[in-house]
Amino acid sequence: MKKLTLGLIVLPLVICACSKSEDAMPATGSTPVATTGTATPPATGGALTNDKIVGMWKVDVAATSVPDMTADNKKEEEAMRMELKADGTFAVSGTKKPGTGTWKLDGTTLSMKSDTSGAAPPTFSVAEDGSTLTFSQTQGDKSAKIVFVKA
Repeated sequence: MKKLTLGLIVLPLVICACSKSEDAMPATGSTPVATTGTATPPATGGALTNDKIVGMWKVDVAATSVPDMTADNKKEEEAMRMELKADGTFAVSGTKKPGTGTWKLDGTTLSMKSDTSGAAPPTFSVAEDGSTLTFSQTQGDKSAKIVFVKA
């Protein structure tokens, strides 16, 4: 149970930050699921552009829902930072295994690819105004949602 909970909490960043190892791989049967937005451009009123999401991001612990979260897990989430750079690269810090990679925005879908991990890259749903990045995952009957906001 503890391993599943920790995996749900840090999965999107662990996938990006870790080198190839069993720690970086999602559990068998895990399915990332977007909770908001689609891969189509936002409705009229302004397109979501890269400049709206470039910058430093942190986990919004209050908006994040992870089953059986421990105090240590919460502390790790609070320390986590993810920087999306204008050149299409990212850096993750504040974790046991920081990492780098590239990112791409397609409509309201943010895809990331690690420089070192061979795992399937995480996909985030981006709010149309660029204010939040949301990663959702379901493993069996457990669901988790991790929300990032600008730091």
